[in-house]
Amino acid sequence: MADTFTLVIPAYNEGLIIRETLTAVVTACRKHCPEPWHVIVVDNASIDGTADLVEGFGDPHVRAIRLKEKGRGRAIRTGFEAAGGGIVAFTDADLPIEPAEVLKGLDMIRRGQCEALIGTRFARGGGTVNKTLLRKGTSKIFQILASIIVGLRASDSQCPLKITSERMTPIMLATTDPTWWSELEFVLLLEKLNIAVCELPVVWTERHARRKSTVKVLRDGVRAVQAMLRMRSSIPQQAEKLTGIIRSR
Repeated sequence: MADTFTLVIPAYNEGLIIRETLTAVVTACRKHCPEPWHVIVVDNASIDGTADLVEGFGDPHVRAIRLKEKGRGRAIRTGFEAAGGGIVAFTDADLPIEPAEVLKGLDMIRRGQCEALIGTRFARGGGTVNKTLLRKGTSKIFQILASIIVGLRASDSQCPLKITSERMTPIMLATTDPTWWSELEFVLLLEKLNIAVCELPVVWTERHARRKSTVKVLRDGVRAVQAMLRMRSSIPQQAEKLTGIIRSR
C-alpha cells in the first residue's frame, strides 16, 4: 500500500461546487499522479445531495462516504481510515490549494524529504487570494495564540493541506477533536513526537465568492482557545501512547 495515494476531501453542503472540484482534481491526477490513486469525499451530514453528486460523478477513482454527524475532524479521520494505507492527503471541497501544489507535496513525500507535510500561507512564496482583511488577521492571531498557549512551532497549522506517509497515518487517526481544531492537534502531535515535517508554501485562494463561509470569528475564536487549553494537557499523553506505535511501523 505504500505506493498508493489517496486525497481526502471533507464536504458539508458543497453540492454547488463539488463536481467542479472533482473534475479539477481528477484531471490533475490523471496527468501527473502515478497509479494507483483515489479520491474520497467524506460527506459531513450534508442535506443538499453532495454525496449523491459524488456517487454520480462516474469516475472509478472517486467515491463518497456518508457520515450522520457533522465535524470536520471526524470527517478527516474517517477518510484517512478508509484510505487503508499508503500516502494520504486532505484538502477542502472548494479546492483552495491548487492541485499542482498538492501533487508537489506528494512528490516530496515520495522522495523521502519528510514523513509529513503541511501547507503554509505564511512562508515566502505562500499567501492568500480573495480573503478579507478580517479573515487574514484572525488567522494570524490564531497562530500567535497557538504559539503562546500550546507551543506551536509550525507557521500555519490551519492551512487546508496536510499529507502523510503511511507510517504517519496513526497520528492523524489519534486526534480526537471533531472540529476544525483537529488540524492543530495533528500538527502538535507531530511536533511532540519530533517527526520530520516539511512546510510547503502555498497560495490559499477563495475561489467561490458566493459560497457562504461557516466561520464565525468571535464564536470560533473562543472555541479555538478552549480547544488549545484542552490540548495543552492532552497532547503529552496522546504522544506517549503513539511513540511505540510509530517506532514499530
